[in-house]
Amino acid sequence: MSKYAHSKAKIGGLALHRPADDPELVEARRQYKADLLADRITEALESWPPLTPAQREEMARLLTDGAK
Repeated sequence: MSKYAHSKAKIGGLALHRPADDPELVEARRQYKADLLADRITEALESWPPLTPAQREEMARLLTDGAK
């Protein structure tokens, strides 16, 4: 089971018995989105030609500066 699928299952279990603003449920949703992004990035990197150093820097910048 991928991290993404595990995170999705955890949300399903938590959401049955907790309010939408429950801190553990909120964190599980945040982790789900991060795991989904990581899976999609991994899939892309495995299917694309290698990135140049400049492209890698740009991707790193997007991940560190893009979520403000």
